[in-house]
Amino acid sequence: MGTSDLKTAFDYITELTKYPKLAYVGHSQGTTQMFYGLTQMEDYFAEKVSVFVAMGPVSKIPHSMKMMTLGADHAYDLLERASAKFGIYAMGSDKEQSFWKKEAQYKFCEMTGELCIKVMDFFQSSDPEYDDPERYYVQTAHPGGSTPMKSLLHYAQNIHMDRFQVWGPHYGRLIKPKRQTTEIPISTITKVPIAIFAGKNDKIADAVDARWIRDTLAPATMVHY
Repeated sequence: MGTSDLKTAFDYITELTKYPKLAYVGHSQGTTQMFYGLTQMEDYFAEKVSVFVAMGPVSKIPHSMKMMTLGADHAYDLLERASAKFGIYAMGSDKEQSFWKKEAQYKFCEMTGELCIKVMDFFQSSDPEYDDPERYYVQTAHPGGSTPMKSLLHYAQNIHMDRFQVWGPHYGRLIKPKRQTTEIPISTITKVPIAIFAGKNDKIADAVDARWIRDTLAPATMVHY
């Protein structure tokens, strides 16, 4: 997504609008994509991006209170097995679902129990301090989209390894799992200005992890924190 999808989007928009450069505003997973893209093809993005605005930036997130549950081996294994067993490849759901898809998600949550609720809570807060608890159930009943299970498991891998690294396809393998993969070196990003906006109450993109991004990036790239 950080290379193919973003490149396709930028090529299409710049061709359509005739603007030579665009400001990219990414939130959460959208920042992960751009961080990865910049480490792989920065020269391309340097010609297309005037500024990268990272809202709730996510790279490695060992301090993420909500995602930390997925970093535990038992939780990761349970989600991976349940996903394969019931064919659940995304959490949340599309607006329209078939009966069988709804039934599969029900069985998935039945198997994973409280862990399923914690994962669903990533997408909207049930904490009355930050959100209306009544709206939480409305949102759960009428979701607008979904998040790939692979993305959630990828973040879990990064939490467990305390590294910003690429997806490990053999991470959960019982025999000789390969858990350390290629690191995503954001310290090499030098050509695109970056503005970071982090919230002190963000339970996924924790402020401590946002500061790690700030301190790891080349100082010359930072235009706001």
